[in-house]
Amino acid sequence: AAAAGSAEAQRGPRLVAVAWIDTWAPPAQVAAQAVEAVRTARDCPFAQLFIVEATEHSDKAWEFGVVTTPAMQFYWDGAPVKVRRPDWEDDNKLTGPLMGTKLLEVLRHVRTCCDAGPSELGQYVLSLDF
Repeated sequence: AAAAGSAEAQRGPRLVAVAWIDTWAPPAQVAAQAVEAVRTARDCPFAQLFIVEATEHSDKAWEFGVVTTPAMQFYWDGAPVKVRRPDWEDDNKLTGPLMGTKLLEVLRHVRTCCDAGPSELGQYVLSLDF
């Protein structure tokens, strides 16, 4: 599509997901493997997935509010996506391991929520029911 001149294809994926991982923590290791599996399988061509080692980049992790891993942050067209879950305070990240089909389901849901445009005061909101 990029060769055909599609502006959207040239721009690249609109969704960026950053997985904050502590390599010493088994749940985070499992989450990192799941993110890497999705990334290498190319099951999400609409997203760029990154893994960041939180201990190694602890200053940045704290700056982004990451105090426990695994944690995943989402950005749509460069803007942060607010995460809303029942019985949780709104946050800038989703904490806890996401594996396999659940990870894909969340990434697709982020795309669906954000593709509709900002929903609150110009912010993108990912509403989850779990």
